[in-house]
Amino acid sequence: MLSILLSLWISLFPASDLDEINHLFHVQQQAINTNNMSGYVSTIYEDEHYRQEQKRWFKDAVSFIDPKSFQIKVKKYHFISKSHYHAEIIHSYRKNHKLYSFVRPVEMKKTKQGWKDADSLAYERKKRFITVKYSDRNLLPESQKALTILSLVSEKMVHKYSWNPRVVEVKLYHDPEVFRQSVKLSLPTWAGGWNEAKQSIKLVVGKSDTVSLTHGLAHEYTHQLLSDMTNDNAAYWLQEGAAMFYEAWFTKEKPEIEKNFHPFAISELEQMNLEQLPDNEASRYYISCYMRFKEIVQQHGEKQIAKAFREMRNYPYIDEDSAVKQQETNKRTRHILQKNKLLPNKTNTLEDAYLNMSDKRVL
Repeated sequence: MLSILLSLWISLFPASDLDEINHLFHVQQQAINTNNMSGYVSTIYEDEHYRQEQKRWFKDAVSFIDPKSFQIKVKKYHFISKSHYHAEIIHSYRKNHKLYSFVRPVEMKKTKQGWKDADSLAYERKKRFITVKYSDRNLLPESQKALTILSLVSEKMVHKYSWNPRVVEVKLYHDPEVFRQSVKLSLPTWAGGWNEAKQSIKLVVGKSDTVSLTHGLAHEYTHQLLSDMTNDNAAYWLQEGAAMFYEAWFTKEKPEIEKNFHPFAISELEQMNLEQLPDNEASRYYISCYMRFKEIVQQHGEKQIAKAFREMRNYPYIDEDSAVKQQETNKRTRHILQKNKLLPNKTNTLEDAYLNMSDKRVL
């Protein structure tokens, strides 16, 4: 009986496959510890969104962690097929000499070039140009809702901006830490959604929470729309302002704004790094972006804003994280908005038109 079980184990986990997969994780570990981007990307499956996400993840990791402190250990393998394994791996690293570790699921797929890291989500559903991937089979109802919500959001937004992203891919996570670590190691713990140019929309979701799912998808879809329209040249504050505005418009739930709330000026927003703000300051940043974008919409209309977005597209694409290229996108955005008379020549002279706002609704 023991020999039969051993034979079954060997047939399910061929030594050559496991050796190759273990070697792949070793290559990833060494690439991170030696800042070898090309070596790391060579281990990633040929998937447009995942490759872009992992390029961003890699650059963040090597700049965020203590040098040469990254380690990968395999916790468990699950055989799916001859060309597909599911693995649970332990990532560990040091930041300011403090040790951090977390378990990350990984789908391993065999290609003509050998085994590749093919992301952490094993399930997916599709509808036309929209794909929803999810991390746990219990999220099937949420994936179906996501397809419906995104179809509606896309339909409504195309009427406003005459622009439909070619492909929309969404990744739903049931574990907040797997979501956060899948985006980048430096991502603040308060973040629950993410999208940047040429990447998937990523969201943490709970079961049967349609309200939060709708808010998150409307917000992140707007980010993708704006990135596509502007060739990813929209300033960070403009991205968040538009995303907050159309999230509120689609859900019919405005942000709660206190009567004595004082928003940041655009000139202040340009200098702030959202991803480094604590929770309370991040909330003020988001509301300020919302108010500034709403002010532009009400003063000038969406047709003029759409024209400005398309003009931003004439600038070349910068293949960097939004926070890294923030200074340059600020300049480009300010130039186009001022050229189209959507902003005065001095951005901090915008009137605080909503300081006396009394309409309060929970976002």
